[in-house]
Amino acid sequence: MVKVLILLCMIVLTIVSATLVHMEKAIFESRDDYVQINKADSNSIHEVIFAIKQNNLEILDKFLMDASTPKSSKYGKYLTRKEVASITANPEANEAVIKYCQLNGLEIVKSTPYGEYITAKATIDVWEKLFGTTFYEFK
Repeated sequence: MVKVLILLCMIVLTIVSATLVHMEKAIFESRDDYVQINKADSNSIHEVIFAIKQNNLEILDKFLMDASTPKSSKYGKYLTRKEVASITANPEANEAVIKYCQLNGLEIVKSTPYGEYITAKATIDVWEKLFGTTFYEFK
């Protein structure tokens, strides 16, 4: 199960990386005030935030619609942050990302209270190898 989750994380990271390169190229080509200077220093430290896929978003959507519909008996009864987290938590994916970070020598510097985001840091060189891309500096 963990191997499958790690594989899924790697696939998602590959897709995100390809998308970001495409987006970066589109932004770079369409803005005069966004100028690529040079390749980023491979020894500099960079932080990346991993967003954990949330579970049960359709249930959360139903709660939102009920709380927002005047004729609903649940109108105005919004969920607390803790209640939302109990519905959407994805501990398996959270653990898979933590394990991925540990296996790749990434330092986890922060995690949100309910595990939706994990921030890790490493050198540019490490991120470039993991994401299969090149980082650049812009001004």
